[in-house]
Amino acid sequence: MHWNQLSEDNTRALALADIMCGAACADSQFDESERIIVGAMLIKVLGVTSLPAEFEAHLLGFDGDRLNLVDAVARLGLDNDRDKKSVFKVVSEIVKVDDKIEKSERSYVTRLAKALGIHVAEVKSLLG
Repeated sequence: MHWNQLSEDNTRALALADIMCGAACADSQFDESERIIVGAMLIKVLGVTSLPAEFEAHLLGFDGDRLNLVDAVARLGLDNDRDKKSVFKVVSEIVKVDDKIEKSERSYVTRLAKALGIHVAEVKSLLG
């Protein structure tokens, strides 16, 4: 099962939520526009028309200081490079949503790349 088809796997979907929320709040802000983007992606990967209450509560209660990125990547359970790069690209887009990339966001994406086993050069190519 691919990372973007998690309709019956809440454990993996919550891991993806953690990874995306971590990206959204890497700059110490998790504003409403970022929450909407993360929620919309979760709706898509869950194959639903609205965000389930469990996920809505998860987004609202997310604490970036408690995120263990390596653990979240492991819970997501990606088994091929294409899926790893795809998740990486989606998360990169989340940090670019406000048209500026803070040092803390770049650091988060670099840590994510390492956790996914993606070469750091790809961080530079996606973030500029």
